[in-house]
Amino acid sequence: MRQRILHYALLCLIAPAAFVGCTRRASEPLPALPQAEALIYTHPDSALRLLERLSSSAARAGREDRATWCLLMTHALYKNYRPIADDSLLNIAADYFLRRNDPHRKAEVLYLKGILHDTWNRKEEAIRYFLQALEYHPQIPDDYRLLQRIYTGIANIYLYRDNGQQAELYLQEAYRIAELSGDKEYMANILALYARCHSIQKDWENAASRYEEAIAIVRELGDTLFICNYSAELSTIYLRMKEYDLALEAAKTAFDLGRKYPIFGNHLYLHLGDAYMATQQTDSAVYYLERAAETDNIHAQRTAYNSLYQLYQTKSDYPAALRAMQQLLSRTDSIHNMQRRQAIEQIAAQYNVEKVVNEKNQVQMKKDGVIVVILSGSLVTICILGLLLYLFWRRSRRKEQALQKQEKQLKEYLARIRTNDMLIRQNEAQIESLLANHQSSLQQQAMTESSLRQLRAETAKLRQREYRLYTELIPEGHVLHNVLTASKPRPIKENEWIEIIKIVDRLYHGFTSGLSHRMNLTSQEIHICCLIKLNQSVARMADLLSINAPSVSREKLRIKEKLKAVLGDVFEEKTLDSWIQES
Repeated sequence: MRQRILHYALLCLIAPAAFVGCTRRASEPLPALPQAEALIYTHPDSALRLLERLSSSAARAGREDRATWCLLMTHALYKNYRPIADDSLLNIAADYFLRRNDPHRKAEVLYLKGILHDTWNRKEEAIRYFLQALEYHPQIPDDYRLLQRIYTGIANIYLYRDNGQQAELYLQEAYRIAELSGDKEYMANILALYARCHSIQKDWENAASRYEEAIAIVRELGDTLFICNYSAELSTIYLRMKEYDLALEAAKTAFDLGRKYPIFGNHLYLHLGDAYMATQQTDSAVYYLERAAETDNIHAQRTAYNSLYQLYQTKSDYPAALRAMQQLLSRTDSIHNMQRRQAIEQIAAQYNVEKVVNEKNQVQMKKDGVIVVILSGSLVTICILGLLLYLFWRRSRRKEQALQKQEKQLKEYLARIRTNDMLIRQNEAQIESLLANHQSSLQQQAMTESSLRQLRAETAKLRQREYRLYTELIPEGHVLHNVLTASKPRPIKENEWIEIIKIVDRLYHGFTSGLSHRMNLTSQEIHICCLIKLNQSVARMADLLSINAPSVSREKLRIKEKLKAVLGDVFEEKTLDSWIQES
């Protein structure tokens, strides 16, 4: 039976592990992942195409390769300006890498988490993830490319909140890391962010100085795209400083270099038009501002018409100013409507994302539920098995305790028997001594005969008592033992009195029935006589009868008076206790 129980327990423990092991699919390696990772920063479009070709293989790959593919795919989508609706792919990577001892992957996962939440305009969550990524800075001090992007990510959020002082703190660390890495392009980018910090603080001179440093670096690199971008922003700073000639020069530089880049659209016309308007070259300003108003960007259109309205008012061309004002109001209304639509679309998109996440969570919960049911069943089976083993042990323990208790009682009874044998031998010795001294003293003959009769009677009683102990006390004495010899005596119940009276009558030849027949005693008085017969003290009798000791003494006096009235002068030389013991 025990072997069967053990085999069943082992089966319950092995079954869940076998089930989990059978559910694993064969995995295949993805050797092209390092190549895709190397292309993320330099050629993100090539990295995205390579990762897309690996999508089917990633589904069958091992956990680490699949998590790496999900991480790189999220990064490649972001670098290629692809819309990312949710972070489901990134969560797969996070579930794996955040539990591993790989600080680089942990920091990269948290950085991408911050980037995604930043693009979704969840600035608080984004900065929280960026700060968590920075906790791994001491463990990855040489990963300059990732660290400088984390610091600039935090700085951009503070710039978005117009908190230039806080952004500057993180830009200082980002610039230090960029200097260590020797990445001049990124150094120029950080200097431009520095300039925007100064712009927020209206420190136009330092802002212009930072832009000039950034332009000097990108000129050295020969990057005309960034020269155009920084020059356009610098022209705006010069306008704030009222350095109109420098603003016009910077705007012309941006215009000349930026015409070959479609990404600028007509924005450069707007910078150049504002610069001409500031230098009071109204005809040129009108030409470039009207060209700027032809852009598809409605915000640029509103800015252009606002400048045209001010320009026409300066020229006192009120019809043209009225037309510019009408266009300005139209674009303003359109922008407000567009902002409302964007807000609604953003709420709807957020709802759809949360709906998809909830559906995925429900599917995952169902899968987890199956595993929980299996594990719960195994756990319940093991608990039942443990309970059965415990009950079996407890039953055996109780039997053992019962045997020990019976053995202890038997030893007590044998000790009493040995004591009675010793008393018998002492009495016999005393009888022999009295018989030997009988001839020596005639004056004590009467007393000797009386003592001899008494000793013989006591001897007969002890022998009878010894016989009763052998025949009756062992099977029935447990009632008296539990009631009268307990360490803390308790009041005797009525049903226990019936049992005790029966045992006393059997041990002492109808002791209580003789008292009731000869004397008119109450049940309480009969109980006291039984306790005296059983050699109990007054204090113990008080506890067993649930009364106080003086009440016991008064009851004994009443019993003695009743017995004295019936038996005469028998109590002149004897007490109630000695008379009852001898009866």
